[in-house]
Amino acid sequence: MEKGYYKVILSRSFIDYDSRQSDSLLNPIFKNVSREAENKLRFEFFHQFSKITELTSGIQGEYITTKYDVQLPRFRTSFGELLPVDSVNYAKNFFKYSAFTNVTHRFSAGLLFNAGFRVDDFSGINDGLRLSPRFSVEYKFNPETGVSFSTGVYYQTPSYIWLIADARNTDLKPIRVDQYVLSLEHRVSEDAILKLEGFYKDYKTTLQVLSDLMWYFQIQGQDLRDLITTLNHLDLNRYRVRVVESQKESNSPHRKSFQPSRFTA
Repeated sequence: MEKGYYKVILSRSFIDYDSRQSDSLLNPIFKNVSREAENKLRFEFFHQFSKITELTSGIQGEYITTKYDVQLPRFRTSFGELLPVDSVNYAKNFFKYSAFTNVTHRFSAGLLFNAGFRVDDFSGINDGLRLSPRFSVEYKFNPETGVSFSTGVYYQTPSYIWLIADARNTDLKPIRVDQYVLSLEHRVSEDAILKLEGFYKDYKTTLQVLSDLMWYFQIQGQDLRDLITTLNHLDLNRYRVRVVESQKESNSPHRKSFQPSRFTA
């Protein structure tokens, strides 16, 4: 194409869990044979309107397959409580759709402007459609030194296993963070760049787990992932385990980090 190009990308990624444990008599006491697979088809388009203005757009479709096959024995906690853990076998598929557009314009030899947005939709929750505006500006003092500022809205969908564990969790909303990044960059040589960066992240929606067994995991020092994994194998009718939204910002050092992107799907 004159002054532009397009590309199509087909990719697949997956995580396999295959863990088994037996006692001294070779009786099975634990099994986890699970898989999460993501199949993506992506289309990107680039067009240069002039020497100073460029447009990048794209769309992406994603087909997600999950299957969890876990077997655990009934066991008694150190506090004397018997957890009714037996086995679980879940399988469910999801879809994700996304589109993005980004415009780059150079106002002068040193000033570069970037603006765009991204739209995401996730079939696993009832309200999965989200719009994410993003913006950045960069100024070069000279060919070696420059400063930049970027801001944007980023979303992360709930873990698949949360949605499978309890149908009520389909009412969850994606985790949102508003991010602001200021950076100073200096090229010290042809193959080395020194970069100083500061950022601020404002978490608008975080998630927490409510259950009658939360005290047990807090005392035992389990993190959220271990908690979710174990609670998914309990009698949900008895324990009424559910992931709910929390609007309070968490100061936990284990919060997931959101990295700045180039406005791509």
